[in-house]
Amino acid sequence: MVLKLLGAGGMGAVYAAEDTRLQRQVALKFLPEQLATDPQRLGRFEREARSAVALNHPNICTIYENAGGLDAAHVKSVIHRDIKPANI
Repeated sequence: MVLKLLGAGGMGAVYAAEDTRLQRQVALKFLPEQLATDPQRLGRFEREARSAVALNHPNICTIYENAGGLDAAHVKSVIHRDIKPANI
């Protein structure tokens, strides 16, 4: 459930949300349509997502089921191009 807009800029908008299935706070980022359809940006986004998922440290957030969600978003041309702990 989307709770509120946290911020927006040239790279898209980030929303605070609640994962009602796992009952945790999450952040959702939606990119402008023109960025979501660029194959180079999609590739960069996927590399950044893989890098973020590979991190494991107590001071860095954990990404759960990120790849499945990203895939579903990509099918609808929605991507998070700047995925990193500071944006989650």
